[in-house]
Amino acid sequence: MSQPVVIIGTGLAGLSTANQLVKTHSVPVILIDKAASIGGNSIKASSGINGAHTTIQEEQHITDSPELFLKDTVKSAKGKGSEPLMDKLSKDSHLAIEWLQNEFDLKLDLLAQLGGHSVPRTHRSSGKLPPGFEIVSTLSKYLKGLAETKPDLVKIQLDSKVTEVIVDAERQVTGVQYQDKEGETHTIYTSHVVFCSGGFGFSKDMLKRYAP
Repeated sequence: MSQPVVIIGTGLAGLSTANQLVKTHSVPVILIDKAASIGGNSIKASSGINGAHTTIQEEQHITDSPELFLKDTVKSAKGKGSEPLMDKLSKDSHLAIEWLQNEFDLKLDLLAQLGGHSVPRTHRSSGKLPPGFEIVSTLSKYLKGLAETKPDLVKIQLDSKVTEVIVDAERQVTGVQYQDKEGETHTIYTSHVVFCSGGFGFSKDMLKRYAP
């Protein structure tokens, strides 16, 4: 792949996507975030990351299952969620936690039962660091190192607000435009764009235009 994958957003989703592409597939990535620092909403997370039927739960003799996680999630959504997405979340949640533990040596060894959950399934590491800060810092450290040593593989564009997704006559993505902090517009040509902008990326204009 000659073109980079452009990842919009540097929260947990964006950092996970970038690490997977770079570490597993050696695919070049460009991370773009309109904020001045990496982390998005994820870095503010103070509770932990939820997962059902994990090794930590088993070690602590807590009985949980993806089915129970889904039931709790559907109930909490009160009819407003997407059940296929909630099902995907519930089934794969333990894989996300195992990935963080195995690939980045994060403990995530403490459990808590928070609102909406039938059993303790919110994971965080023993220690003083808030879970969001710990996870984001760990995932971004590897990417920052590559951005310095292998800039052709990883680039991180902060203070950069995406303003346009460029599409051709066949409705195929051909690039993205963004404004830097000086207000100058730049274009990255690529057919590979991943939106990981979460709550920080909320835009009524873009939602109306691309996902009516």
